[in-house]
Amino acid sequence: MNTLRISKGKDVELFVDDELLCFVTDFSAKEICDSYPISEFLSDTYVDELPLKTRYELNITSLSHLDAKVFDKDAFDLSVVLSDIKYVYKNCHLINKQEDINPNKPVSDRYTIVSTELEVLEVAYD
Repeated sequence: MNTLRISKGKDVELFVDDELLCFVTDFSAKEICDSYPISEFLSDTYVDELPLKTRYELNITSLSHLDAKVFDKDAFDLSVVLSDIKYVYKNCHLINKQEDINPNKPVSDRYTIVSTELEVLEVAYD
């Protein structure tokens, strides 16, 4: 019998260089594939695309209590641990920080981070 396990956000842990991030309320990751268009000579239509590189845009929303100093490094690794899988985004750089103040909600910060490499690992529990 196969068991279907549906993961929830409360099952996810985020780490920056082995330091657990607390007060995170939202996380999203987007893969962006850059490519170079190839066209025929004297034609304005594209024939094909040549893949150049892949980068990852990570968005973290947290309560204002999160210590933002963890993102002040030149390059850092951000790990996302979900049950038995660990996603490690390497060579991360903070490119944007935005503070949101809404009278009906807690003060929160939004961080935009760009990574150049993703490594997926299986976590073994003893």
